[in-house]
Amino acid sequence: MSDPATPAPGPVPRVARPVALAWCALNWIVPGLGYFAAGDRFRGAALFLLINGVLVAGYALGGHFLPPVWRVGAPNFSIVSCLTYILQLFHGGAWALSAFSMGIVERGSQAAAAGFFAGRPGMPYADLGAFHLLAAGAMNYLSTVRLYDEAAGDPSLVDDSAEASA
Repeated sequence: MSDPATPAPGPVPRVARPVALAWCALNWIVPGLGYFAAGDRFRGAALFLLINGVLVAGYALGGHFLPPVWRVGAPNFSIVSCLTYILQLFHGGAWALSAFSMGIVERGSQAAAAGFFAGRPGMPYADLGAFHLLAAGAMNYLSTVRLYDEAAGDPSLVDDSAEASA
């Protein structure tokens, strides 16, 4: 039986900070890829399917990444839209693809893929789709922070007692 004060080792090995940051960058671009690179293939695959499943559902509902107005004095300024946009940024690869697709659509492209990733704000469930994109970004943020904590964070803050008893 292990000492309860010492956390049980998890599937992600402890590494130097630069390696952990590289894993986090991979995880930010493609959810789950950082865990896969760290050797936790099951968690990486599960996060990839879960987060990207929520993301694809959001796109299917017409969700879109809408850049907010950042000027505080503007009549259509909203702190909620600014914070939502920042959280959506945490799904790095999808956010970049959406921003690129929105630019293509604005230039007049009728490509179906570009329209899908740019979003369709006029659809009846577009707001629900945008919420799915927000949830996918939030899940990816949390999984990336967890990856960093497991790989290079303060080991006294990692509580794996629930995983060790399972």
